[in-house]
Amino acid sequence: MSLQQFRLTGSDGVTWVDLGPTSAPALSWSAPDDGTAIITGNADLWTTVAGYNQDIGITVSGPGFPSVSGQPESWKESGGNTGTFSPNAALVRASIPVTKGAAYGVKLQWKTNQPSPASVSIFAGAGVTGRFSPTRLTLLFVPNGSGYTEKISTQQYRTAGTDIGFRWVDMDPTGLSLTISPPRSCLALLSANVDLWTDTAGYNQDIAMVVVDDHTIYHSPDKFGWKESGGRSGSFSPKAAFLQTLYPMVAGVTYTVLLDWKPNRSLPNGSNIWAGAGPIGARFSQTRLDALLVCP
Repeated sequence: MSLQQFRLTGSDGVTWVDLGPTSAPALSWSAPDDGTAIITGNADLWTTVAGYNQDIGITVSGPGFPSVSGQPESWKESGGNTGTFSPNAALVRASIPVTKGAAYGVKLQWKTNQPSPASVSIFAGAGVTGRFSPTRLTLLFVPNGSGYTEKISTQQYRTAGTDIGFRWVDMDPTGLSLTISPPRSCLALLSANVDLWTDTAGYNQDIAMVVVDDHTIYHSPDKFGWKESGGRSGSFSPKAAFLQTLYPMVAGVTYTVLLDWKPNRSLPNGSNIWAGAGPIGARFSQTRLDALLVCP
């Protein structure tokens, strides 16, 4: 964790560079067993010049990494297209398979979403000199067989201004759906991470997790867990939204967890809300849904 403020000037919009170069959060770690490393980065991102969004990514080194040379394992985009001096509390999450005894390095990198002149800077860290808002990098290790499951999509999703009003709809009922059968009664820690944005100012984006069990009980997101991402005064300005909640699961029941979304009010025809920023290459920023069982 760092309480410093970081600044990047004149990014070429393509090359990922370390958040530092000094004092930025970074981890060196050896896996105690075979399993999954769940890595999370969190930073207040902003710009002084409208039109330049801030991309933040998690870069991994070690056996098999980086999976694509010069690219992070996961990244998110934070909007500065129409606003300045407006920090967004961005969160990016990655998960990687790790091997017992292998050493890994993890760090945060960033860039602008397009080439920027030397007069343009982006920043990480909000507040006043001496104690800026924390920029954080964390790693949670989950051994194989410990009840962790995830779905990741690098597609881009769109909900158009048609007749859906502001009803909840599944974002991707196949690609973003988890099936969980707990071995005993457990708490499920459910998380979602997605870049949300609109092409028409004035329409926010709501995301939620819903649960259906094999007794066909539908658990409403209004009572379960949801978040709203702002598009009230800005378009084409992704927000790296994160939603997390606990849900009790009972042994002998199979649960399906879905990621739902909607606009905060009815969209007119020709207007859309979107999930997924970019692309970089052929891939948009990850939309993730994951669950970790915590069983007594």
